[in-house]
Amino acid sequence: MASDTRSHRWMAISAFGVIDELVAEIGACFLGVQLGVQPDFDQSAAYVKSWLRALKDDKDLIFKAAAEAQKAVDHINAVVSGVSSKRSEAA
Repeated sequence: MASDTRSHRWMAISAFGVIDELVAEIGACFLGVQLGVQPDFDQSAAYVKSWLRALKDDKDLIFKAAAEAQKAVDHINAVVSGVSSKRSEAA
């Protein structure tokens, strides 16, 4: 699977999964905003401390992570939209 390859690549270049955690946190914030849920930025700030070294080492990391998070959010939205469409057709 392409996603497995991408996942392994990201884990291979991430230190202790920092990139994956960053993508997940950014994606959660994106989804929260879409749903009208106010993100807990205090909690997010605590996570950021663990990512500072990786962010300092790779100045483009935040942009890479945000792009991956947006892809994940787009996928989630597509799946949810597909489920909603199927439910509407069944009704």
